[in-house]
Amino acid sequence: MPRITIVAGVALTILAVTTYIGTGMASVTALIPAFFGVPLMLLGWLAQRGQRRRIMMHIAAGLGALGFLAPLSRILPSLGAFELSTAMMANIAMALICGVYVALCIRSFVEARRAVAAA
Repeated sequence: MPRITIVAGVALTILAVTTYIGTGMASVTALIPAFFGVPLMLLGWLAQRGQRRRIMMHIAAGLGALGFLAPLSRILPSLGAFELSTAMMANIAMALICGVYVALCIRSFVEARRAVAAA
């Protein structure tokens, strides 16, 4: 799971940089996915190297959940007058990346709990 965390962080950071460059570097808010991606990469790295794997992965899952909910607050209100702007595409991509990541985290946590119970 730490590798998947790093991959999710890299994906969010790439999304942020491409959106920022693609919008002509007009607004720093295009970099918001990187504010989630860089900490995810760090947490994934720490989970690989450290003895605190469990806590690092739980923190990363929480950050991923916030990264899923934050863009939803911008996507859901605009569903009535939906227009596919660059910002909307970036929000949808961030919600998808974080949503899939959180689902994978939950599956991993459930499998780990079952393995402990079986042992």
